[in-house]
Amino acid sequence: MGARRFSPEAMAAILAEAALGSDGQTAKRHGICRKTLCNWRKRLGTDEEFASEFSRKKALLEVNWGDEAVKALGRMIRKLDDLVQQAGPEKIHEVAGAVKIVGELEVVRGMVSSGKQSGASRQDPASAALTPIERPADSGERPGAPDLH
Repeated sequence: MGARRFSPEAMAAILAEAALGSDGQTAKRHGICRKTLCNWRKRLGTDEEFASEFSRKKALLEVNWGDEAVKALGRMIRKLDDLVQQAGPEKIHEVAGAVKIVGELEVVRGMVSSGKQSGASRQDPASAALTPIERPADSGERPGAPDLH
């Protein structure tokens, strides 16, 4: 059985997916090896049309990712509300942690989007938005844990 062939559009879409996720998971999902992704990335530097297609696919995924994050945040908030009414604090804590993570990701997406729109230089918004909440050392709580009391 010969090697599987992908169109340039499909390769660009898979590379864009890997750029927003992980190489290992993306390669496994598409039945290719990580080395194939590396070879395709090298092509980005030599094939202008391929690089343009990759940029277009990645931008589309970034927009869709943001839309999905907003939907997920809404689902998690509704689930948290249900858990508040019927479950113990351990379940509430788990969902609250997930809501916090998705909310932070949405903040990062907003910062990246506003930076692109204003033409501002791109700094690392993730480090600013995802900085753990400072708590007194003797509080016994881990940094960034939601206060559910």
